[in-house]
Amino acid sequence: MRRKSGLSVWELVLFTVFLSIAAGSSIFFFFVNSSDVRKAQQKYEWVYDINEMLDEVCSEISNSIYIDSPFVGESNECYYYAPVDPTKLEVGKDLEGFVFNEGKMIYVMKDGRPTTKRFGRFSNPLVASCKDGKFVRVSASQIELSFKAENVNSASGVSETKEFKRIIHLRNQ
Repeated sequence: MRRKSGLSVWELVLFTVFLSIAAGSSIFFFFVNSSDVRKAQQKYEWVYDINEMLDEVCSEISNSIYIDSPFVGESNECYYYAPVDPTKLEVGKDLEGFVFNEGKMIYVMKDGRPTTKRFGRFSNPLVASCKDGKFVRVSASQIELSFKAENVNSASGVSETKEFKRIIHLRNQ
């Protein structure tokens, strides 16, 4: 048999397929490395970190034995007595809490001594740039936590504000 010179149809099709794969992957990697995707990723991580911290705060308050403040109405602080042992309802001696003060949400001990104690894996301030923070006693067994946080680390240079809200169901009340 004699071989023809030039390209066969299959070689041309295979070349076209590989060329389209290479072009598509370069466009995909260009998109992934774009500044818009990086900004979206940073915003997602910021919201995710605040939501994780809020989950731990809500768990801490919901497992408290006694809520000292807010007893009724609205307050910018929430103080509670945590159990000594999570398996028992024995009240601890330290009054702990969370306070919205000077645009920050911080974890505090209300016995007058400064605290270096960390709240979970988060350190003070829990939220660095927030406003309109409040704890509202909705009912005897519910507290609403809400605030607006500002993303000052935004890569776009424009600060973004997002509202966070949680209803805390008090288990031991």
